[in-house]
Amino acid sequence: MAVSNEFGCFSPESDPITIKVNPLPTPPSIIAENRTTFCEGDQVGLRVENLYQVEWNTGETTKRIVVKQSGNYAARIVDEIGCQSPFSGVVRIEAKTLPPTPTLQKVGIYTLQVVNDVPSSIYSWRFNGQSINEITPSIKASQVGIYTVTASIQHSPTLTCTSKPSADFNFVLEPSSTGLGIYPNPSIDGKVTVETLENLVNPTLIIYDLTGKPIFNTALPTLNGQVQFDFSFLPVGTYYIQVNTNTFKQGQKIVIQAP
Repeated sequence: MAVSNEFGCFSPESDPITIKVNPLPTPPSIIAENRTTFCEGDQVGLRVENLYQVEWNTGETTKRIVVKQSGNYAARIVDEIGCQSPFSGVVRIEAKTLPPTPTLQKVGIYTLQVVNDVPSSIYSWRFNGQSINEITPSIKASQVGIYTVTASIQHSPTLTCTSKPSADFNFVLEPSSTGLGIYPNPSIDGKVTVETLENLVNPTLIIYDLTGKPIFNTALPTLNGQVQFDFSFLPVGTYYIQVNTNTFKQGQKIVIQAP
């Protein structure tokens, strides 16, 4: 380069300046140390194996990071002269939410139920610390003791997330329990629920009036849980309901009131 003065005289040319454009570093590859879809509470390590400084899109600058939350993760490198590579391809992390911790309550006489049921959940029940073969959100508590339950959701054939266990539920029988429960009692609309402590096969339900005359009977294939009946066809009054099998015979008075 030369410059001129007001008279048009040029200076000698300056010394030459050499310009060199360095290529950007190649984007790094991210290595996931374990599965990238997991249950909430788990984690996965992501790392870049490179001699240069690493910068993550999270702001971290270590070669390895630990990821616990869902998101898109990428990294770039910075070489010895400060040139930054483009960001790598995104690694998608999915931390699946756990089912809510089940809350148990007693429903009726002999039934325990998860009140915050998630329809897609499978349940695992325990009685006095031992697994029992039940997977539904409600069960018959056939023995006195401590019940707990966990809920699981299957997100894929290889990933099932399980909740924390419920609080202990101490199931006790009422002192007046006879093994037969009928409620509500009184009933204002004739609709009642019947349940028994035992699982019954081929039971018969009979309704008697106060004179002891049978006025209704029905046979059931089983009585393993809560069964709803509609006795609204009966006049207002007091009745005696009996449930019979070859080995079981219990009854209870019930009052049907006007709505």
